[in-house]
Amino acid sequence: MWILAAVLSVAVAGGCGGGKNPASESKNLAIVNGQSISMADYYEYMEIKGSVSVRAQGQTVTLPVAETIGFQALQDLIQRQLLLQMATDEGVAPTEKDVLDEIEFKKKINPNIVRELQARGMTLSQIKETILADLAQERLLTKGITVTDQEVQQFIKDNPKQFTEPERYDMQWILVKDDSIKAKIDQEIRAGTNFGQLAIQYSLDPQAKQSTGRFPNGVIETLPEPVRKIVVAAPEGGTSNWVRTEAGWAKFYIEKKNPAKPVVMDEAKTTLLKRQLAMQRGAKALDLSKRLADKLKDAKVEIKYSDLKSPWEKLMERVKDAAATANTPGTMPAPTTTGGIGDTAGGTTTGTTGAETTGK
Repeated sequence: MWILAAVLSVAVAGGCGGGKNPASESKNLAIVNGQSISMADYYEYMEIKGSVSVRAQGQTVTLPVAETIGFQALQDLIQRQLLLQMATDEGVAPTEKDVLDEIEFKKKINPNIVRELQARGMTLSQIKETILADLAQERLLTKGITVTDQEVQQFIKDNPKQFTEPERYDMQWILVKDDSIKAKIDQEIRAGTNFGQLAIQYSLDPQAKQSTGRFPNGVIETLPEPVRKIVVAAPEGGTSNWVRTEAGWAKFYIEKKNPAKPVVMDEAKTTLLKRQLAMQRGAKALDLSKRLADKLKDAKVEIKYSDLKSPWEKLMERVKDAAATANTPGTMPAPTTTGGIGDTAGGTTTGTTGAETTGK
C-alpha cells in the first residue's frame, strides 16, 4: 500500500512536509542509449499512470486503473496517517518494538517473508511502515474483543476445507504462438533437451528467463478447465500435451504432484487464526471505513503538490456531500493494507480471512 510513498510528499495534520526532494529530482533513473530518464520524469509519469500489469492465471494482463496511481497513492498515504492518528487517539498505537515483534511473528509463518517483499521492491523501511499500519488497523478493529482458544478450535472443526492445503503441482511451462515452434520444441524434448532451457529459449512468458519457465500458480483447482485437464493427465516427471490458452499454446513439465493435505496448525498459525477471527468480529461491530471518512471530513489536509490538489478537492466534496445526505461514505477507499495479515505472513492458513465465524 505504501510502496509509492516516495512518489508523493503530502502535508497532513501531524504528518510530513510537502514538495519533492530536489536532490532526488536531479538524479537519473536510467540511461537509454546515451539519453537519460530523470527521477523527475519518473515521478511525474507515476502520478498519471493509468494502467497496471497484473498476473492472472499465469498470464500478465494490463488493466486500466479507476484513478491514476499517483492519486491512489495520495489517498493511501492520507488514509495511513488517519489510521495511525486514530490508533493514537484510542490508546492502541503500535510501537517500534511491536513492529519488530510482528516481523518475527510473520517469519514463523513464512521464513522468507522479508526477502519476498524486498524482491517485490519494498525496502525494510517500507515493510516496517506497512506493518505499522497493519497493526494500527488490527488494533482499532479488535479493541475490546476476545476470541477464546475453544472458539478457534471450533472454527477449525467447522471449516475443514479452509485448513487443507490444496492439490498443488510443481511445474515449468512454455508459452508459444507458432505451430512450427511447437514442433521444434517437441523434437528437442524427445532428444533430451532440458525443459527449463527450452523455456528460456522459446517461451513468450516474460518471466521465463529469470525463472527457467517456472509456472507461478500450481494450485490445480484454480487453473482454467482446459489447462487443468491437460496438466492432471500428464505424468509426474513428464510433459503434458499442448493446450490452447488466450495467450497462445502452452506445454507443461510436471516436476512433482503434491496431493491435498491438512494444514498443520502450529502455535503461530493458531495465533494468526485467532487474530483474524478477532478482526472479522471487530469489522462487523465497527464500521472503520465510516470512521475514517468522518475523521477525514474534519481533518485539516493541505495538499502541497499542485497537480493533485484539484482531484483531492473534488474527492473531499463527494465525502462531505455523502455525509450531508446521511449516505454511507463510499468515496474514501475502505481501509486496506499491503497484503494484510494472512497474505503478508505467507497465506498459510488459506481462506481464513473473510470466513464467517459461527454462533458468535
